[in-house]
Amino acid sequence: MSVGLVEVELDFPHFNRFIIQSTELLHNMIPNHLTIERNGGKGLSQRLVMFILVCCTATANLVRSAEPQLQDESPQLRQLMEELRAGNQNTITNFWAEMNGKAPLIEPIPGDSEFRWITFIWRGDETTREIVIYGEPPSKPTKRVAHLEGSDLWFVTDRIPKDSRFGYAFQINGGPIQLDPLNPRSLAGRSVVELPDAPPQPWILPQPDAPKGVRIQLTVKSKVLDEERALAVYTPPGYSPKNKPYGLLVVFDGESYGYSDHSAIQTPLILDNLLAARRIPPIIAVFVNSQKTRNRDLVCSPQFAEFLAEELVPWVRSKYHVSKKPSDVILAGSSYGGLCAAFCAWKYPKVFGNVLSQSGSFGHSPDPPCEVVPFTEETGWLIRKFVTTPGLHARFYLQVGKFEAPMIPDHRRLRDVLEAKGCPVTYSEMSGGHDYITWRSSFAEGLIALVGIRPVSHASRNPPAMGESSP
Repeated sequence: MSVGLVEVELDFPHFNRFIIQSTELLHNMIPNHLTIERNGGKGLSQRLVMFILVCCTATANLVRSAEPQLQDESPQLRQLMEELRAGNQNTITNFWAEMNGKAPLIEPIPGDSEFRWITFIWRGDETTREIVIYGEPPSKPTKRVAHLEGSDLWFVTDRIPKDSRFGYAFQINGGPIQLDPLNPRSLAGRSVVELPDAPPQPWILPQPDAPKGVRIQLTVKSKVLDEERALAVYTPPGYSPKNKPYGLLVVFDGESYGYSDHSAIQTPLILDNLLAARRIPPIIAVFVNSQKTRNRDLVCSPQFAEFLAEELVPWVRSKYHVSKKPSDVILAGSSYGGLCAAFCAWKYPKVFGNVLSQSGSFGHSPDPPCEVVPFTEETGWLIRKFVTTPGLHARFYLQVGKFEAPMIPDHRRLRDVLEAKGCPVTYSEMSGGHDYITWRSSFAEGLIALVGIRPVSHASRNPPAMGESSP
């Protein structure tokens, strides 16, 4: 029996996969409340339509048959193909049994101690025609999703850093995004890959001995935005207005960052753990929900920045014992939220002194897109603002995933600009993607980088106030 590969090759798949992944984040990975606002085809929505049209244009698929000529070779799948060639049909049944609960397939690379083979697998049937994987590492300019002829196995193999942690999902025949049925671990609509050498995540796990802060949900009325905004406020264990003024953390996309127990990232838990370990000073956190206005608010909106600086922060200070120093105030967010945090710190430097950005969308431009040649549009509008603004003093934590290849140049550019302007910058490229799995890991590291304190030696001592150092 002849066994070969039926390969599905995508035109411009690296570019296409990133575009699809980025747009799908708004609909599939980020919870339903973060929706695309349609405003008659103007501004951001018009650019998004162009974005999706380019995506659709780039997805013409070429299906062809070929003998196995894979550049990236999974040793286990190579052996599987050889056994099928020899007529051993039981080998594929045994393979599926072995992979149940263990996908994707991770294997060492002989002679390479820094990377590992990763093989995404899908059990197809007679209706399977096309498979797209969201979240896989963009290590090559072309990708091939292969069907092992004579079997129900579809797969693609790549190499990833040995410390990778990220999320992925499947789309079959253009249908809905699906988790990997062979992988029991998931978060926020993505199956989780976590290699043994991935950095530890002690801050996201419940610690039974860590005192718990208090979180309450409420709404505030904004005159600037002419609407009510839902938010949650976290106060640390032992909060008292008689203590020294507390630091303030304002987090965007509150629904995903700690507004409730269903949030993908449980920031209150992270804060409890950091405070118990005396890695940060006591801090009050405000989680601002995006509601249905994310694409209006988080893309360098002057009105939203005004709401934060002139309404929300004064409101918090009127209700809680919060420091009035900009150096004690942190803005935090991911994707558009990271962009918004940096924008607000630029626009209101006397209010916001710290930026915690995770995969910030720093390529954003507010100008109308070029309808004919969209790639002539200059990106990085906010980066230019930092270039031309004197007297910058904010501290920055910038994190981006190594699998977010098109976003990395803007992050490096912003890092260099900020450092040249004299701003303290902590910069991190993690072996992950544009997902909450990566962001959950780096959030605590960002807080430690911005306002962290050295561990104290005596547990009985009161934690230092914001900005103070331990002896």
